[in-house]
Parts: sequence; structure tokens; C-alpha cells
Amino acid sequence: MASPTPREIAMEARKREFDAKRRAANRQKGANLLGMASNPGALLRGAADIPGSVYRYLRDNEPVEIGEDVSRIASDMAGDFRKDPVKFAVDMVNPVTSVQDFADIRAQARDLRAAGDLDTASMLEQVAAMSPLAVVPVVGKVLGKGAKAAAKKAAKKAEEKSAKKITKAAAEKAASLTVDKAPKVTKASSPLAVFPTAGLEGADSPLMISTRRPTAPNFAVFGNPDEKLLIQSGEALRANPKAFEKNMAQLAEDPYMTHVRSTDPEKIYDYGVRQGAENLKFIANELMAPAKVEASQGWYPTAQAVSKRAAEAVGLPPEAGYGVVAVTSPQTPWDINMAKAERLLQMHKEGFQTSPEEAVRWMRSRLEANPKAPGAVPAMGEDWIRRIAETPMHQLPPGSFDRYGKVVVADALRNDPTIRRLLLTGEYGEPAGNITWGSGSEINKALDIMNDPSMANISRQMEGGGKVPSFYNNIAAPYSIAPISTIDTHSAGAVSLSPSGGKDPIVYRAMGLGPPSAGFPLGAASPATTGAKGLYGPFSDVHTLGGKELGMRPNATQSVTWEGVRDLWGQSAKTKALKEDIANIWRGSSSPDAARFAVAERLGKPIRRVYAVKKKK
Repeated sequence: MASPTPREIAMEARKREFDAKRRAANRQKGANLLGMASNPGALLRGAADIPGSVYRYLRDNEPVEIGEDVSRIASDMAGDFRKDPVKFAVDMVNPVTSVQDFADIRAQARDLRAAGDLDTASMLEQVAAMSPLAVVPVVGKVLGKGAKAAAKKAAKKAEEKSAKKITKAAAEKAASLTVDKAPKVTKASSPLAVFPTAGLEGADSPLMISTRRPTAPNFAVFGNPDEKLLIQSGEALRANPKAFEKNMAQLAEDPYMTHVRSTDPEKIYDYGVRQGAENLKFIANELMAPAKVEASQGWYPTAQAVSKRAAEAVGLPPEAGYGVVAVTSPQTPWDINMAKAERLLQMHKEGFQTSPEEAVRWMRSRLEANPKAPGAVPAMGEDWIRRIAETPMHQLPPGSFDRYGKVVVADALRNDPTIRRLLLTGEYGEPAGNITWGSGSEINKALDIMNDPSMANISRQMEGGGKVPSFYNNIAAPYSIAPISTIDTHSAGAVSLSPSGGKDPIVYRAMGLGPPSAGFPLGAASPATTGAKGLYGPFSDVHTLGGKELGMRPNATQSVTWEGVRDLWGQSAKTKALKEDIANIWRGSSSPDAARFAVAERLGKPIRRVYAVKKKK
């Protein structure tokens, strides 16, 4: 069958994006409705979001599609095909429901269309398209008699169709469709038709991947990561009692655990998660300005938007951008990480073409400027540089240093080495240093993702588990409430409220890594049977608990406290003396709470009113 057209690919990407939001919203819906019903302020903020829905609708649809939607809205509106059609019609005039993103309805329509129920899907598409334009909630009222009349008509019509079931043949047809075999859009199809994609059981989005991969013989016991969303958690680590006991003993060694009063692994876990969550809450509630807390919750939505923009600009699906960013992230500052991803995507589109003569001149200039340390690529010699410049990227050996070298040379010849800081708005600010290219392994994974951006291959490039697939998921599904957090150097420092770096045990143990070199304390256990990575699961649980008590998604809790702890001491200020001072504060304080305020005092950081109250006592 012919490959999907660019339009089909674009429509498919839109479907995946709406699906991700819908699945996350459905999981939150009950709590959201109750919360908004009891909170007039939240209700008004929801009403204020309606113009944003209108904007997104106008932005994301072609004029001809908008015209077709407008012409259809007066004729039919459909009810909720899964539940009570009458209730759906009533909900259309309910202010609590009306502040929900109408993209959810459009996503339901896509599910129906994929399953073969084209009539109901078409009507739901009309609702999704025009409701933001026709319905505006104002304290329990919905303006627009036409919208109310259409809702009543939809209820009656939906009742008549409620007995209709999706046929077995249609379901089998939907299950057989894949991204690689997208059906051709026929004239009778809606211009909004899209095609289904596979997803993992339990995932909020079909773009999510497992962050924990047990060995294959243990799939029957611990789950198949290619069929079900498996994540890092304390429970997964606990499934291997010996590893759990070892890792809890190591956790108890950290200064922030000074006041734990037991050697029982379960009690150490409970204490570590509780005190870690208190540290996160202290950072967000006491050490950060409210405006910064609010802005930092948009970190992953911004990362998604920028990654998606970079991928779609070169004709690749959004998940390719998310994957490239994730695999190039280890030990890389975010600004450099994003710059690498954008440059890789652009150079991939252009075939990494380089002039052999210019490549040789660049190599010579590097050797002349720094003969003792010119870099690994220039040090390979003139013949090698010329060969990789002349050879197309697809002819270089997969996974080779040759491919890495071609990337470095191509970037040096066409791009400014200076990168700029990526702001939370998605815009670029002041210079933030020069580009660095990390390891050949990371770059080869990125190249493989761009060559094959299927979900199976993206997952395969992240099979190590832990930080990289978690980071991918947080970018690919930023609104997910799944207990998935990106644990890295700053995150581990936030949990332990310490200026830890990559060579400190709390960091490499949290990420499931070994010690940086001989002479360092041992790394934490990472049992292959379950796929658990060191202390990653317990630290992820810390962010889940802290987020629950802060009223944030786990990934938003991580992004907020990541920003907070980065501002607290910064990478350059993590001196040996400061680390010793903070450790001594934890070990010498009368309680964990006293230690937190003493840490703030040591850093001279202004904190909120709670601190002043405590000082008076």
C-alpha cells in the first residue's frame, strides 16, 4: 500500500495530540468538576480559557474546514455515545462542563470514526468544531439560544441512535489499521478523519512508552513493557526484596535521612518519601515566588511545543522531536539539549551534506588553534574527515563514530556555535554558551529515531529505562497525571535538599547509575528481573506524593522544584565546602523542618511569611 501523504501524516499527528489531552482530562474530570463547582474563582478562570479554545480551533484548521463546520453546526449536534445522551445535552448548558476543552469531544469523534461509526463521529465533530464559538459560560448560564436548541435536538437524535453498536467487522477493521498502512481518505470522509495508532494499556496517550523494562522471561510476572505501561516506582523495586533492602540501606546514609529511627527497609522507604515530599513542598512554598511556581508548571507543555515545532518544520511527526530531545538529554543542560535536537532535525532534512574541502579546512583550524586537545573528531585525521564528508549519512555504518563525526562536522560548517537560553514562553533569550555534542551513542540513537520515527523504534532507542524514557513521556504527554517524573541531578538535589552533583551518591543512585569511577561509594541495585533502576522509583514516588499535596501533576511538581533548586544554588555554586555545610546542617539539626530553614539561612535566601512566623516562636 502507498505511503501516507503529508496531509494524512499531519491529520494523524493532530489525532494523537488530541488523544493525549483527552485521556489525561478524562482521568482528572471527576476531581476537576467537583473542584470547579465549589470554587467560583476556578470556574471563572475556566470561562476565561474559552477564547483560547477558539484561538486554537481557528489556528489549527484550514479556512475551508472552518467553513464546512459553520455550515453544519445548525443542522445536528450529537450526544455522548458512550453514556447518557440526555445528560450530555444538559451538560452542554452547564458552566462546569462547558469550560472543558472541546478538543476532548473531537477526540471522541476520532475514536468513533476509526471504529467505523461515521455518522455519530460526524455529528461529534460538529460539536467539537463549533461549541467554542457558540457557547460561552457566564456563572451558570450559556449565552446563545441556538446552542441550547441544538443541544436539545442532539439529545433527541442521540437517544434514537443509542441502540446502535459498532459492528464486529468495523472493530476488527479499526484494529487492523496502523500508521504504516493508513487508509486513503475518500471523498465521503470528513476532512478531519484520522487513523488509529497503537498505545500501551494504562497509558494516557498512545505516544507514551514504558519507563521500566523487565527481562523478557519475566514478562508473565512483571508485565510486558511493549503491551502495558510499566513505570519506575517503589513498588517495582520492592518486588525484588534483596534489591529493596540494599537500596533502602543506601538511602538511609544520605544527610537528609539523618532522623530516620529504623533499619527496617519499609520504614526507611516511608520516611524517605515523606521527608523528600516535604523538601519539595518547602522549595515550592517557601523558596520560590508564586509567579515562578505558576510559570514552571508550564515547563513540559513548552518543551512539547518547541519539540513538536522543530520536528514538524522538517516534515517529521511530533514524536520524533520528543524522542530526539530525550535521547540527547543525558548530562546535558536543557538549553544545549534543545539546540542539539533542533540542529539534528534540520541537518537530517538536509542530509548532513558537507563539502570535503571545507571539512578539511575546519579540521586544520582546530588542530592549529588547540593542537593538544582539538577534539575527538578533528583528531581523526584528514583522510577520515574527507571520507565521512564525501559519504552520505545513510551509507555510514549504523551506530558508528563515523556518523557522530559527520554530525559534528556538518554542524561546525553551517551553524553558529553559540546557543541561546530557551525561555518558558518557548522563545529564545540571551546567549547561554556554546554547543556540545555529547556522546556518539546518544547521537546515533537520535539518528535512528529520525530515520524511523515509529513508536516501536522510539521505545527501542530508550530501552535502558529510567530517566530518558521518563523525560520522553513528560514531553510527549505533558498533561498526563501518570506518576512519571524525570529524575536527574537537579531532581535528586530537590528531593534531598542538597547541592548534589553527578558524582554524588544520591544522584547516581537515584538515576540507577554506577559510581563515576573507582573509589566512589557503590551504586544502588537495579534488578533486571523487574527493570527497576536504583532509587529512581522511590524518588519518583516522592514527586507523586509531593504533587498530590501541592495540587500539581507529578511531572509539574518535578519541573517546578527543578527550577527552584536550580535557582537555589546553581551548578557553579555546588562547591565542596557548600556540600559539607549543607550535610552538616542536616546532621546537626533538631528536626528535618529545622534543617530546611537552616539551609535557607545558610544560603541567604528570602523565604515567605511562614519563615518569619517560625522565627518568632
